[in-house]
Amino acid sequence: MSTTGRITYDYLQYANSVGPDTNVELYDQFINSLIEAETYVGEAFSVFVELDPIQLLPEFMTDIGVNSTDIIAIIAPSTQLFDDLFFAWYQEMTDYGAIISTKYPYRDIRNRLESVDPVTIDCTPNSSEATTREESGDGVIDVTCGDLTNMGVAVERALERVDDDETESILGLSTVPQLLAHHSRNNIEQFLHEVTGRCRNREVGGLIHTVDCEDLTTNQNVGVEHVDYSVELRVQNQIVLGRVFGKRDIKTQWKKIGLVSDSARAERAPSQHLAQRATLANGLVDL
Repeated sequence: MSTTGRITYDYLQYANSVGPDTNVELYDQFINSLIEAETYVGEAFSVFVELDPIQLLPEFMTDIGVNSTDIIAIIAPSTQLFDDLFFAWYQEMTDYGAIISTKYPYRDIRNRLESVDPVTIDCTPNSSEATTREESGDGVIDVTCGDLTNMGVAVERALERVDDDETESILGLSTVPQLLAHHSRNNIEQFLHEVTGRCRNREVGGLIHTVDCEDLTTNQNVGVEHVDYSVELRVQNQIVLGRVFGKRDIKTQWKKIGLVSDSARAERAPSQHLAQRATLANGLVDL
């Protein structure tokens, strides 16, 4: 990770430790240092302003001890921000793998992944020319989202392709909400049980983007009972947060990952910049 990213994440770790009982004088001193940094052009400014959650996600993953063979549920809304975080997470876990995509066609998957060209099981509507694309070596398997049996067959074919003793690979699923539009929860749970079982038998990792509910402790999220542990992502006060459930030796608590990207940030007044940073450093009192 770059020096900027490392320092930025250290800042977030500092922010995570700040609470209501933090020494006010120390906090004021830290905020003053941020203001002073803005008077200099270059890296000091970008360190404190560009808190990009995509760039800082690898450090969050390191902190919680993600392994390439882990099977993980990412519990978050199926929106552009969290889809981007899902694919960034996938890319950090492997250099090669497979993805079941019910939301994005193959070309969009490739655009989202800079360093990985996965075998893609394209379950989006109107996907076609499966034979032609497979023979051309594009690594695309077209399946109808409403046919779990054929999806299971496609998963097995994809796992056979990526199963390599010398390469750590994972299987991703993006996303569960589209499956819920076609199938009952019980059928999807059975499908995910089969898929995660095949991954474990081949020592292949897994990453499932599933739907979120208000209380994760009730185990009502689709698929969470088949994974090793779950990571819940959310946004509050423009801050991207993450917390882990069910991982050995990891405490369940919200950690700040970064700020929501804002193309209009440069147009904001300095007082608005400071207010946003103050929120980040001062903790989330509503949690």
